[in-house]
Amino acid sequence: MTKKQAEKKYKEYLEGHIGNVSKALELLYSLEIPYVVKNIDKLRSIVKEHDKSKYDEPEWSAYLHHFYPTKKEEEMMGEEFDVAVKHHIKNNKHHWDFWCDEKGKLQKNIDREDYKLYCIERICDWLSMAGQNDESPDGYYNANKDFIKQPKYARKMCDEIFAIIPKDYAKDMWKGNRGKLDEDIYLNRKVVDKLGKRVKKSKTSNTIEIDTQMTNHDKQLKEMKLSQIKNDSKRQDPERISRSKNVKSTYLGMSKFGILNFKTTSESRNGYHYQTIEFKDLRPFEDIIKSGKDITPQDVKKQLQDQDMNIWCTDESFSYWAWGHKAYKHDFLYIDERIPDLKKRIQAPTVNNVDLNGGSCKHILSVIDYVTKPFVLLAIADDINEYLKGNEEVSPKYKKQDVAVQNQYDQVAEWDWSDIEDYTGLSKAQILRDLSKTIQVVPSIDKGDVLTDLVGEALPQESQGLKREIVNRAEELLAQDK
Repeated sequence: MTKKQAEKKYKEYLEGHIGNVSKALELLYSLEIPYVVKNIDKLRSIVKEHDKSKYDEPEWSAYLHHFYPTKKEEEMMGEEFDVAVKHHIKNNKHHWDFWCDEKGKLQKNIDREDYKLYCIERICDWLSMAGQNDESPDGYYNANKDFIKQPKYARKMCDEIFAIIPKDYAKDMWKGNRGKLDEDIYLNRKVVDKLGKRVKKSKTSNTIEIDTQMTNHDKQLKEMKLSQIKNDSKRQDPERISRSKNVKSTYLGMSKFGILNFKTTSESRNGYHYQTIEFKDLRPFEDIIKSGKDITPQDVKKQLQDQDMNIWCTDESFSYWAWGHKAYKHDFLYIDERIPDLKKRIQAPTVNNVDLNGGSCKHILSVIDYVTKPFVLLAIADDINEYLKGNEEVSPKYKKQDVAVQNQYDQVAEWDWSDIEDYTGLSKAQILRDLSKTIQVVPSIDKGDVLTDLVGEALPQESQGLKREIVNRAEELLAQDK
């Protein structure tokens, strides 16, 4: 190969790769991943500059000679490629090791939003390579994720995004072959929502095409009214109806338009489980306000009775007894970005309740009864009126609570070992000792699972969300200590 031929081939490869990174971003955008859609303008600007440093020295010549060497260059040995790679990494934020110090440890005080933007570019980089090499989109990431040093939230983002992309999606995207992916797009679209509720439909032709196909699939699904959920339990699981009388529900407020939040006491331990029910169609409420009237409790009750609703409960039994799977299968599952291990919680049962008997858990059944009480209907009507009149985005009660919870989570994210020891009573030495013992017995066990058990035993009455944040912070500190 002559030098001129080599330069032409390398330039074609580089242009193709950069173009495919842009395609990968549009792939994520077409799946309506909320973080991508929300930040699409910033991401497109970032991706537009992808790998531009490779056109300049010291990178251009070194990469050219390494990947497209002439005969003479094949016989040459040198350090120019290593120098070029280090230069490239330190000048391109989409590389995970850009964010590491000279000792290879993850830097402290990384700007979270900045990192997340370039984490998306990194995912697009991997998807581009997968498409060009005809490989699985998550192949490189799965093979290397235990080696890649990144914040916990970034690993979670990568895991969730790769989980929703069908295995053939990347290479078929490059080939323009989308027809055979309709079913995969539909099945994975549900899991897209765990990154946040779906944003307004994109105007791109690809997304409109997918949404049309989604609608056709939706027509094949059985949806569910709250009364049907209760009737299923009466008919197939009457004991659950009786047990629902032993717990007490409370209305927490409306977190977003049409999304109602509750907490219900636990029958087996001190504390609460949290439930969500969601109106699927908000137009009846909007039409009432447009007519110059206020939403009344009777209006709310009618929609609760007439509409298909989405539901969710944080109690483990919601998944353990397959009601999460039933709700997912029949399209009445509410999905929120804060739900951990969503894919596990909607898996088809192999042991418990394989026939999917019953409507839902006792906490949801309690909420179904509670939500029809006049004072609850009045509170919901007030919340919807306030929202539609532009006075409140969420109900004040819920907003105050949600802000307090988020502030607590933000504080945990800044904790050091002494904070964890003070709050949980678990010393760092104890945590390391228990980790070591468990890993010796089960080498393949995930450290996060061990930490979750330790923190769960130390804080039995704390919320699952807070315990999860403490575990995440402990994992980050362990990674920093290496």
